[in-house]
Amino acid sequence: MLNEGSEGTVHAYNFAIDDYYTKGGATEWQQASSYQHAIGNLFILWEGNVGIGLTADDIHGTSNFVTAFRNYWNGRDPAGGSSGGKDQSTNAVLVMAFNRFYNIVGNVLGTSGYHTGYEWTPTSATDEGNSTNGDLSVINMGFSGNEGTLWPASPAIPNDLLVKSTMFRWGNYDAVNANVRWNSTEVPSGLAKYPQTVPPDHNLPPSFYLSAKPAWFGTTPWPAIGPDVSGGNIANGGGHAFKIPAQRCYESTPMTAGILNFNANNCYTISSGTLSAPTSLRIIRD
Repeated sequence: MLNEGSEGTVHAYNFAIDDYYTKGGATEWQQASSYQHAIGNLFILWEGNVGIGLTADDIHGTSNFVTAFRNYWNGRDPAGGSSGGKDQSTNAVLVMAFNRFYNIVGNVLGTSGYHTGYEWTPTSATDEGNSTNGDLSVINMGFSGNEGTLWPASPAIPNDLLVKSTMFRWGNYDAVNANVRWNSTEVPSGLAKYPQTVPPDHNLPPSFYLSAKPAWFGTTPWPAIGPDVSGGNIANGGGHAFKIPAQRCYESTPMTAGILNFNANNCYTISSGTLSAPTSLRIIRD
């Protein structure tokens, strides 16, 4: 799911696996399932997705004010590369230099036994970083280059310390700490522009755009992912993530010659009538 010049888009309740990428023989190079890849990506909501990870690069431009809410991203594509899956650029959240004001809230992140670091960030604009530490961190933010390194090309792009200091993280479970983090130091409350108030409690809404559980969710618990979810059936989710309908559909649908025989009627309960657009959405300008 790739954004290039998108504004106000909602990407919700999708399942992704095996993001095929072998350009230049880079079979071990991981591409995320949720992606910002161009200038002007703004006010995007990623909600309830199950997949590989979220990436915001700086190759064609940068993105800002992007929200990730109640997603499960394992940070490691199980297909391709070395034994066990891809092993380069393997982050649940990778936000590169000059992508600012990201909101990472209520997600389940990382792979136990693979990720060894919670976060990887530069110490200066010229910090060259370390690809091993970068690859093995659940959250990688602020470096100008891939894998938690300094941009190697000319003209060089400096690292950006404001990526971390403008990012709002709250109520995320990660596989390294094996716990939900409610850490006020990860809330950018001291910013001169667009500060975030430290939330007074640990209560999160089920959705940022749906008013109630949709009919097509079937028997899947609602919400399916988040710090307030228990008894989940996804590995590495710490009990905080259930398989969403799209994943259950993928896993239960037979294939012919490797092609999924997809039929929505076999997977979802779809009520009659027409679908309505989301309501009560707002754009706030300072």
